Amino acid sequence: RTLLRTLLFSFTPKAEAMAAAEAEGKGLSAWIGEAGRGQMSPEQEMDSRVAPLMRDVQMLRGLFFDSLRKGSMEATLIREKNSYVEHDYNTRNLDCAKASYNMEGIDWLTANVKQIIALSDEYAKCHSQEVLSQIIAVVDKVSLDEVKIVARVLSELLSQVNIAERHHRYRRWAMYKRKEIAILKFSDGENHQAQDCFKMLLDRGFTPTKIRESLCKQNLELVFTAHPTQSIRRSVLKKFKQLDSGLEQQDNQAEMLTPLMRERLFMKFQQTLLAIWRTNNMRKIKPTPEDE
Repeated sequence: RTLLRTLLFSFTPKAEAMAAAEAEGKGLSAWIGEAGRGQMSPEQEMDSRVAPLMRDVQMLRGLFFDSLRKGSMEATLIREKNSYVEHDYNTRNLDCAKASYNMEGIDWLTANVKQIIALSDEYAKCHSQEVLSQIIAVVDKVSLDEVKIVARVLSELLSQVNIAERHHRYRRWAMYKRKEIAILKFSDGENHQAQDCFKMLLDRGFTPTKIRESLCKQNLELVFTAHPTQSIRRSVLKKFKQLDSGLEQQDNQAEMLTPLMRERLFMKFQQTLLAIWRTNNMRKIKPTPEDE
């Protein structure tokens, strides 16, 4: 159950509304500035914390499904006409909100696979026992090959969430360093770095002597493993870095990107996402100790 909750990210109407506002020409920094004025309500705080992250996850997922759909269409043309016809890769008018849930046209995704993913989306929103029972019922009747496809797709979606979340942590750290009001108005105040933590402890009545004594009682143990802990292939890690760089470029140049520049950026995202999908996660040849 925890796996099903984690693998698929649910998107709220508020995040979609913010994405629509950006489409109208309002940059991310302007939206954050508006959200940070005055004292934040819990709802506003959650939106400011999570909405940019959800936007990135939605965009990556929409571009991923769109690239799989276009690749499936090209494969169909090759089989039926015995000739290659390049499909239109225009992403300028792509609605990532709709594309992130649209699995139509991806021929190799069977009805059972699509149903499991769709039900998992629904379960991520409501955590209904009825929906979970429906997922279990479908999983019980699928074939082993279908199970592998579901696991692979959900694994890719989880990787995209991890990449977006890692970038979002850097984004929030940069917001803090710039002293943007949206970050400073959060309910936890300015407790984002070590000196802020010390200030909070002093404000709550802890003396410097008590803080020092507590720190001196802490134990630090270093653990050295005799085997590599990074199981992801270096080629895949490089592609993850390319996605992160694209997200950073989108943030830094959001208000300067022309429609053509934005389309080219989306095409780079799709190329990288498709390359990750087509890369075998497991090495066929066992690495030597020197390779490790």
